Amino acid sequence: MRAVLRQVNRVDEYQRLLLLRSLAMGFAAAMITAITLGFLTIAGLQLADGPWIVLGAGMLGWALTGVCGGRR
Repeated sequence: MRAVLRQVNRVDEYQRLLLLRSLAMGFAAAMITAITLGFLTIAGLQLADGPWIVLGAGMLGWALTGVCGGRR
């Protein structure tokens, strides 16, 4: 967390906008995945790798938004 905050403070305004936008999209993807897996668990599906799926969805959302946002 400390390293991310330091990075945000070091970059210029455009890079900060891209970074924060991609972090927000990664967070949104992780939360949607977590809610979906929670509902599936309530329905009876047991996934041992649930937390890793949430982490992967968040990181994938962060990376894809960063790449797509940087192309503009």
